[in-house]
Amino acid sequence: MNNFAKFTTASIFALGLSTINVSNVHAATITYDISGSIETGEPSLIGTNYTGQVTFDDLTEEVTSVTFNILGSTFDETDADITPAVVFDGDIFLGLEYTVTVVDAAFELASFTLSTGFDPLDALFDYIPRTGDAGDGLVTYTLVDTSDTFNTSVPEPSSVISLIALGLSGVAFSLKKRSS
Repeated sequence: MNNFAKFTTASIFALGLSTINVSNVHAATITYDISGSIETGEPSLIGTNYTGQVTFDDLTEEVTSVTFNILGSTFDETDADITPAVVFDGDIFLGLEYTVTVVDAAFELASFTLSTGFDPLDALFDYIPRTGDAGDGLVTYTLVDTSDTFNTSVPEPSSVISLIALGLSGVAFSLKKRSS
């Protein structure tokens, strides 16, 4: 088989690989709003509202940011005792696991936790005040419109590998042609 035939065969093989599973994976950033109010525990805290947001990558489920507002203070992912994590049951978003031990002794809460259950309706905010009774409240998560976040295309590895193989076969052909 001459060099041209070898190059043509290698090129067809590489192009054939590039047609296998060439669909793009769409990486998206997902954001949920967090809201609720304290329902039990220390009487002076009952009815206190809390809000926030959690943002994460839908492919890796890695939390990229958290904000949580309560009693005039804002907390974020850097305040967490351990890395915040989103929890799913299959494709169903259950909520955020997020725990903060408050360092500021003047703040009314010593610690709080956002936790999940077996259903999105089981999500809770639990707290321990500096004085008084511990308590909780339900957490509601509302999906923020993500229609603008699906624009990032990530090429499939097989497409990239095929293009590299095609390029390398061309380089090999050129080098072999020069040495002949």
